[in-house]
Amino acid sequence: MGSPLNLAAVAMLAVLLGCAAAGPWLVSHDPIATNTAMALRPPSAAHWFGTDQLGRDVFSRVVAAARLDLAIAFAAVSLSLVPGAVLGAAMGYFRGRLDAIGGRATDVLMAFPLFVLAMAMVAALGNSVSSVVCATAVINLPFYIRLARAEAAIRRDLGYIEAARAGGSSHARILRVFVLPNIMPALVVQASVNLGWAVLNTAGLSFIGLGVRAPAPEWGIMVAEGAQFVLSGRWWIAGFPGLALMLAVLCFNLLGDALRDVADPRARV
Repeated sequence: MGSPLNLAAVAMLAVLLGCAAAGPWLVSHDPIATNTAMALRPPSAAHWFGTDQLGRDVFSRVVAAARLDLAIAFAAVSLSLVPGAVLGAAMGYFRGRLDAIGGRATDVLMAFPLFVLAMAMVAALGNSVSSVVCATAVINLPFYIRLARAEAAIRRDLGYIEAARAGGSSHARILRVFVLPNIMPALVVQASVNLGWAVLNTAGLSFIGLGVRAPAPEWGIMVAEGAQFVLSGRWWIAGFPGLALMLAVLCFNLLGDALRDVADPRARV
């Protein structure tokens, strides 16, 4: 956990969470207030990241967007992690018909291009934050089911599980007390990686107009709005939100590597 990359991941995570928690107190401008007289101004002392086509302060919008994007990502990952862990653990422990039906259903779900599936779900449910959360949770669900099933299948015949059965523990208690706690480290590592995917998925849906609605500050919306001004030299409108998005995804990927080192010291290079 003490490697430079791991420390960098923790530092970036602290910055992201700080922006999400204290965003309204960190910015000096209203992120949705327009001022056309100040439109398309480059970065300056008054506006660190410049202003957009409506005169809104880009720095304020980038910071404010962290709360929305991270809230969607954490909510979606939580909604997929819990049922995915329980269902996958049950499939790996009981095997049989439950495993066969659940495995085929998971295969069918993963056969679809996941981003296209998310687009279809948001289009059907409507452009809203709740729709993005549900769609992102659904496309992340198969990862947890498969991982939990594999981890539970490895442990179902180990000595401590056999001892629990011999001691009269019910299957439900074995799953709750012995299986799920032991497979959670691997699932937490997967969740960290999925947080980056969730942020990217949220921004991607917003970029194509199927996610969060404008004028809400959201990184994908800001990149989409600023893309038309890049060729004219106003790079900062899309550049800074894109950089924030890249750093967020990188942070969660590095954090996943750090958690993997903690969960399995043998995997350290």
